[in-house]
Amino acid sequence: EQSVLEALHNCIAHQDYRRPARILVTEHPDRLTFDSCGSFFEGTPDDYVLGDKSPDRYRNPFLVRAMSELYMIDRMGYGIK
Repeated sequence: EQSVLEALHNCIAHQDYRRPARILVTEHPDRLTFDSCGSFFEGTPDDYVLGDKSPDRYRNPFLVRAMSELYMIDRMGYGIK
């Protein structure tokens, strides 16, 4: 349950709201997939996989701050682990 919330909150925080698109959550027999609009904001996913990099800035800094203050996300940028 916690990982599902984290994935959804990450989609909300990192969505590119300049584009008219929705966040899609799709249920498969063995998994859920989460799709949000926008390219990877800074670098590539491979830059973050090992946990050696965290973003220097955020696409939606005010939204990230509000979500962090509501304990919806962690602003430390731990990302993919």
